[in-house]
Amino acid sequence: MVSEIWWRAAAPMLMSFGIAGCNGTAMPSCDSIEEDVIQLEEKALIKIIKAREVSRSPREVTCQGVAVYRDGTEIRMRYRAYIDEDRDLMIAYDTDEAQQEAIDRLEAEAEAAGRKAAQEFEREMDQSMREAIGSDRWEAAKRDVDGYDF
Repeated sequence: MVSEIWWRAAAPMLMSFGIAGCNGTAMPSCDSIEEDVIQLEEKALIKIIKAREVSRSPREVTCQGVAVYRDGTEIRMRYRAYIDEDRDLMIAYDTDEAQQEAIDRLEAEAEAAGRKAAQEFEREMDQSMREAIGSDRWEAAKRDVDGYDF
C-alpha cells in the first residue's frame, strides 16, 4: 500500500525524467497511434476515420474510431498506446470485431474465387468436350441426367 501511494505521487516526476515511460516523451495522440495500428493490420487497413480519444492517463491513451479497409469495409475499432511493465511503449487494438470482419472477408473472397474457378473449369470442360465428341453429342449428353446416353 505504501509503495502504491509513493508511485502515484512520484509517477508524474518519473515520467518527466523518462524513468517510468517511453524515454521522457508524452503519451502519443490518437492520430499518431493510427499509423502503428495500420502496420499491425498488415496493410489491409487503409486508415482510421472519426478517431477520438476515449481516455488518457500518464501510462495509457485509449482511442476509438472507424477502421477503413482496402475492400471498403468500415468497422468500429478501439486502439490504445500504453506503457508496459518493462517501460516500453506498446500499441494494441480490439481485434474481436476486426478479426471476425477479416475472417468473413477472406471467406467471401475464397468463395468467390472458388465459384470463378468452377465456372472457368466448366467453360474449359465444355470447350474440350465439344472438340472431343462434337457439339451435337455433347449437348445431348449434357441434357441426359445420367450422362451416358450420347
